Amino acid sequence: MSTVTLKVSERVLERAAVLAKIANVSVERMLEQMLDSSVPRETPVDQLHPNTRALLGILKGLPDKSYKEYAEEAAVEKHGL
Repeated sequence: MSTVTLKVSERVLERAAVLAKIANVSVERMLEQMLDSSVPRETPVDQLHPNTRALLGILKGLPDKSYKEYAEEAAVEKHGL
């Protein structure tokens, strides 16, 4: 794990300590969680493999259903369940 040093006002540090105590975590862990949740996890479209980019939007126009609903329908069609 890497180390980062931050300079913040005493007021901000005190507020962070209060929030961390409420969440029952350290200030370090709380900040890590905040940063982790704010950084996009998805790969930008321009960095996808061309074959993958070609598949984007392939399901547009279909009814709004979850993957599970589509899978269940496919199983019923295939197996008559």
